[in-house]
Amino acid sequence: MARGLLWFLSGTGLLSRPVLLVTALVFLAGGVLGALNATQLEPPAAAELKAWLEGSLEPPHFDRALAASVGQYAGTIGALYLSGLTAIGIPVLLAIVFLRGLAAGFTVAFLVREMSWPGVWLVLTCLLPPAVVYFPALVAAGAAALSFALLVLRHCWRGGASLWPGFIAYSVIMLVLGLSGLGAGLVAAALPAVTLRWL
Repeated sequence: MARGLLWFLSGTGLLSRPVLLVTALVFLAGGVLGALNATQLEPPAAAELKAWLEGSLEPPHFDRALAASVGQYAGTIGALYLSGLTAIGIPVLLAIVFLRGLAAGFTVAFLVREMSWPGVWLVLTCLLPPAVVYFPALVAAGAAALSFALLVLRHCWRGGASLWPGFIAYSVIMLVLGLSGLGAGLVAAALPAVTLRWL
């Protein structure tokens, strides 16, 4: 499926290796910075955050967890879609990708560092499964949004053919990636109800 999606993206002209590489590097830079921030957290702040986390480790109500997860995952894809519609959205979409990486890196590093094996368990059972679906979709959505924003910018400078074919392809791509976000949200909402009981 991933190979087919990449082939489709390449065929539309909305994904190139340089753009995909830039987006992935922005996400990874956020992840590394988030992990570094977690390791350099002041002891009082780390203890307070750990106490809050341990106090909230109860299996969540599925409906509320689903709404929060879907809103977070699909909402981010939607924000990338809107940011990619204009050239001035380029800094915004790169910031979104960076901040998602920052949050992921901080979360993983903090859980592993402060909670040891229970933290590793949480990462492997609650965070990793939806991340396998969501993070590639996030990077692909960021790359597609960046590509379309650059296409809009090039059109504004040089004119040329209509943007409608590219816009339709872009919208279809982001819809597919948004559905991936919905799937990741469903997984993220369903797993804690099971895995947190085993802590």
